[in-house]
Amino acid sequence: MAVPRRRSRADRRRPEYETPSPIVERRQQVRRDVQMKQRVKENILIVTLENEIVAENFHPVKEALQRFADVPQIARIVLNMKKVPFVDSMAIGVLLELHQLFEKAGKKMILMNLLPQVRLFIETLMLDTVFNIREV
Repeated sequence: MAVPRRRSRADRRRPEYETPSPIVERRQQVRRDVQMKQRVKENILIVTLENEIVAENFHPVKEALQRFADVPQIARIVLNMKKVPFVDSMAIGVLLELHQLFEKAGKKMILMNLLPQVRLFIETLMLDTVFNIREV
């Protein structure tokens, strides 16, 4: 007859099974893809972004923007973030990568119309000195 294994203190504190938090599940369901509209005016590429920008949904936008690093007719890339309510730290990292890519290509990337909570997050990370931020 098998003797049941005695549970250690750590095992007793740990629940038998872990259920995902309903808040995390809801957050994942609410998350939508980033909408991107782009237009070129003279030598400026204006990209309007909508919805939350997080690592999971920003990859297609990153790929689309990377292509413009090699276009000689474009001197500036303006990201209009007027309708972006949230940016996570991974997406900030991607924005930094894009900023460096454009800088190496001799182009300027400008973040425009940041909502207060997004601007505060960037300022908290002390990246307001790295990014060129403008308001209209």
